[in-house]
Amino acid sequence: AVESSHSVAVFPLPLQTAEMPSTIISSPLTVLGGGSVTWANVFGTTVDSSGNLWLSDQNNNRVLRIRNPLTNPMVDIILGQTSTAPTTTTSMTQYNLNSPGQLKFDHHGDLFVSDCSPEFAGSYRMLRWDAKTLNSIPMPQTICVFGNPALPADGVYGTNGSFNVYEGIDR
Repeated sequence: AVESSHSVAVFPLPLQTAEMPSTIISSPLTVLGGGSVTWANVFGTTVDSSGNLWLSDQNNNRVLRIRNPLTNPMVDIILGQTSTAPTTTTSMTQYNLNSPGQLKFDHHGDLFVSDCSPEFAGSYRMLRWDAKTLNSIPMPQTICVFGNPALPADGVYGTNGSFNVYEGIDR
């Protein structure tokens, strides 16, 4: 996938020269249970083992999970906030994000989020959501699940194990 500020282009593999995207996922997107979200700056994308697309919305301090991204894209998880409204909250807890950047799943299915993007933005930490935490959502879902308070991060790196301490560069 290739991301821009307001869309994500999905290309078939293997990638060929001058290939056109097979799908373009654009903002805004419908949210499960009602409403919609608009993202301001997609900084990172990844796909989980079930084919859900995850993207970091850097300017709104959140990570979105988009289920059925190729057929009927819908946001069903929002990490880092309590509602669909954009947030400028940058407090550091195991529930909040501060300019999230790159995302990656490891071989256990744990999600790692760099809570820091280039140019000295963010909290200079990395958060981990364990697969068991992400899979604890009862299925089938009928409403969007918000990371605050339903899905706190399970681990933090770069802050001596504290979710609430800022260890980055002085601003």
